[in-house]
Amino acid sequence: MGMKIYKLFRYYYFRLYRWNLKAFGADELPVLNALLILSFFSYVHFLILILALQKFVKIPVFGFFETGKPFLILTLFIILGINYFLFVFQDKTKKVMVEFV
Repeated sequence: MGMKIYKLFRYYYFRLYRWNLKAFGADELPVLNALLILSFFSYVHFLILILALQKFVKIPVFGFFETGKPFLILTLFIILGINYFLFVFQDKTKKVMVEFV
């Protein structure tokens, strides 16, 4: 199950990269744009999950929203860093492109 989700995540990155390459060209850094878009959507999904846990299941998640902006920004950068190491570091973008082309 976990590997299927990871493959779907890689495919989503591939589609974002290809769309960015076709729409704006290689001069507009499609690797960076795909990484930022993917990280932003991952962050939004993470926040929705936290909200759902707090609102509907009544599970307090460490006062996530009460800690303020610094913790939310730190979470965003952590997700961005994880995605960077999954898709960009050591030229992993080429490996993803070969897998899905």
